[in-house]
Amino acid sequence: MNSCEKIGWHNYFEFGDYKLILNSDSSVFGGHNLVDETVKYFTQYDETEGRHFLKVYVPNRAALVFKKG
Repeated sequence: MNSCEKIGWHNYFEFGDYKLILNSDSSVFGGHNLVDETVKYFTQYDETEGRHFLKVYVPNRAALVFKKG
């Protein structure tokens, strides 16, 4: 069991599209605004692992939170 499973987090995504709902790199939080908050993210499927994942750009010392749909 990995640390994500121990605390109830999932290290996978359900199939579909996701939108960014919180970006700590936003200028509102004193960040550098390096992430485009208008982009819609779509899962990709990894046949080897048998699960969906997101590819995203995450700046150093930033947290991104996504919502399905």
